[in-house]
Amino acid sequence: MLCAHYGKPVILLIDEYDVPLANVSEKGYYADTGLASHGAEMKEWYDGYYFGGFDVYCPWDVMKHVKNLILNPKTKPDSHWKNCKNDLSYENLHSSEENLWGVLYLTGYLTQAKTDEIEKELPPGCMALRIPNTEIKEIFDSMIKKWFEESTRK
Repeated sequence: MLCAHYGKPVILLIDEYDVPLANVSEKGYYADTGLASHGAEMKEWYDGYYFGGFDVYCPWDVMKHVKNLILNPKTKPDSHWKNCKNDLSYENLHSSEENLWGVLYLTGYLTQAKTDEIEKELPPGCMALRIPNTEIKEIFDSMIKKWFEESTRK
């Protein structure tokens, strides 16, 4: 489809930085390092993305949390995204409803809902979205609070 539209061959780049995490899990290294006991909290905080019928963790966040756990086994999960600079501003999102949902989905702030999570039939061409995990919910809570505080100052 892209080739037909642009008239050029398509190059598909596959990002496989999650492969080392899968190998570590498959070989049981998490248990060897004492990280297995943190599985539930990592799932709550960093899992929840859903692509092509598969649940997907955010590898960047898992790697950051594992590093922190190795340095301090009592470390609690934290939102690593909140420390990243992004242009997710009210003005960018408010320009159109279509822009709002597209930006939130493509940047990972929302993910596709699983079929069993959808309560009613969607119109053709629509997708049900949801907040993927605790990390992102925390960002939404603080972002919305900030927007309300800024709007009440005006």
